[in-house]
Amino acid sequence: MKNFLFLLILTIPATRAFSQSDPDKQKATELKQEAIQLMDNGDPDKAIGLLDSAQKLDPDNYVYLYETGYAYYIKKDYPKAIEVFRKTTRYKNTTDQCYQMLGNAYDYNGERNKSREAYAEGLKKFPSAGRLYMESGLLDLEDKNYDKAIASWEKGIQVDPEYSSNYYRLAKLYAQTNERIWAVFYGELFMNIERGSERTEEMSRLLFDAYKNSISFPTDTAHSVKLDMTSSVLNVDPKKAFKIPFRLVFTMDFIIGLTPSVLSGNQQNEVTINMLSNARVSFINFWFTQKQHNQQYPNILLDFHRMLNEKGWLEPYNYWLLEKGNEQEFTQWLNGHRDKFDAFFAWFKDNPLSLDTHHLFLRTQYD
Repeated sequence: MKNFLFLLILTIPATRAFSQSDPDKQKATELKQEAIQLMDNGDPDKAIGLLDSAQKLDPDNYVYLYETGYAYYIKKDYPKAIEVFRKTTRYKNTTDQCYQMLGNAYDYNGERNKSREAYAEGLKKFPSAGRLYMESGLLDLEDKNYDKAIASWEKGIQVDPEYSSNYYRLAKLYAQTNERIWAVFYGELFMNIERGSERTEEMSRLLFDAYKNSISFPTDTAHSVKLDMTSSVLNVDPKKAFKIPFRLVFTMDFIIGLTPSVLSGNQQNEVTINMLSNARVSFINFWFTQKQHNQQYPNILLDFHRMLNEKGWLEPYNYWLLEKGNEQEFTQWLNGHRDKFDAFFAWFKDNPLSLDTHHLFLRTQYD
């Protein structure tokens, strides 16, 4: 079963959807808001009564049924929730969220096949619904069909690159494999899209740990470092032009980025935010300036790093990104760089990483 719950309050601008002179619709909207407050306070039964009254006042608006379905959903009355959510999908202005909640209700009711059918039905109507690909992938994950889950989430990114949850799911899955390189990329992209949530903090810790679990210091050689982010091996096809896979090139160049910190002897064989930040800065300079690998392996996230570096923001960005991996170290750094961090974050707020269907990152770009 899914281990999360969505509170999906549809933000239909009701005050624009009808004339202010329509008292029935105005009253329906007021009842809906009151019902939502009751649900938030743990009283879905009273909320259902109000929503029923609202639906009668404004029968052409599916949102009251949607909220009714959600009330039954939080009551764990899944058969009734299914009945109501199914009705919402029959409206002309239904949304992908209606199909999402219909599929979720089926899943919680133990009807896995019907859950899949609901998501698939929704995707026929909303082929760019990243949330429906995310839900489909979760079903595959629960069935331990990891390749299908990955394919579904990556398809969700392809069609809806600004929807954060597909990145989140991919990062969490890849962090448990030997291909941590993809956890690093998908996790960082997730944090750029979804800021300030509990999941953002979780991802910050995951990213730090992904780096930490990939870096080791061989004891038989002084001032040496090993980076194990991918288990990839070279497969050479003599019929095709040879090209080293991106994941191997990235790993080799990142080791070069780590080298100055290791040679300095200041790290005491310990992975820190400072070490990772310095390595990420050195890596970007090496990737773009010395090797110009960006020409063979274009990457929107690394392009963003280069821009941050040119503006002098890559260090504070790195500390923001990895903060939860070592909060004490972050706080110590922040105490000495408060003005710089505040200036960066003010800029960052107005200059996010821009993603769309023509400018995105996918692991499959490098297959």
